[in-house]
Amino acid sequence: MSRPTDLLVLESRPQAPDEVLSYYDGPVLMWLHARDGRQFLATALPEDGGEWPFLLLDVSDAWRERLEAGHATLREAYTARGAMLYLLPDYGAEDLEIEELDELPEHWLPADEYLE
Repeated sequence: MSRPTDLLVLESRPQAPDEVLSYYDGPVLMWLHARDGRQFLATALPEDGGEWPFLLLDVSDAWRERLEAGHATLREAYTARGAMLYLLPDYGAEDLEIEELDELPEHWLPADEYLE
């Protein structure tokens, strides 16, 4: 379902409060940044065997502006043509390595809601 990629490693966990958009016993929706400067919208997935996975969307500045302005829903962004999706298998791991997704289970998609 996913495969490791040596291209993407996250720079760090969110450093500013405004990068965590939703929090419930840990971040649920947040902005993350890769070492190469790309930004990702990360949505928590159900915990799996003690791991804390997230679905990541590679977000352009234009898409981020649309989302933050309320002009697009989360689901619209994640399902847009050309959307680049990745898996962060365990947010609790020391190194935040991202895996490319081969397929996207429907139940992983976020709700059809706007950022608040």
